Amino acid sequence: PWARLVSVHGTPGNFAFPTASWAEYMDIQAGNSISHTSLYSSGLANRALSVKPVIQEEHGLGQEDTLHRQRVWAAFTSGVAGIGTGGYIANLMKFLQSGVRFERMNPDKTLVLAGSAYALAEKGSAYVFYLSSGGTAKVDLRGATGTFTASWFDPRTGAFNSAPAAAGGSTPSYTA
Repeated sequence: PWARLVSVHGTPGNFAFPTASWAEYMDIQAGNSISHTSLYSSGLANRALSVKPVIQEEHGLGQEDTLHRQRVWAAFTSGVAGIGTGGYIANLMKFLQSGVRFERMNPDKTLVLAGSAYALAEKGSAYVFYLSSGGTAKVDLRGATGTFTASWFDPRTGAFNSAPAAAGGSTPSYTA
């Protein structure tokens, strides 16, 4: 009656009604004690249940610390909407306003050939790699053509920094 999308607030675990016709999106809750790797897996698992949008909420209490930043970016790179309960909102919003069409992207772990990173991509067009703990990641651009403009985004500070361009058809490595 209020002309709003319909769902139900979940508890930790998979969404209970992924194929229900009344549920227009899936609202999931990872829980405040989840690791970022488990939160990422939860996002992927729930996306696989239905073609409906997924909102991931309540995976933090708003702290601006490493764990909560990792959770926010794990949720984002798993292809779900939602940022927990507020940690690092301003910096994520700055990133989202960069002009990249994130709604066209899908998570793709196969794009990370070595190292530890989460990948989100519109293959052949745009790629996001999040190195949750820093380090080096080798990524797969072999299925793409052309040259990609690259930049570093620091989710702790919200700063963009230049990075070398990446060639389609290659497997570049990046170090954070």
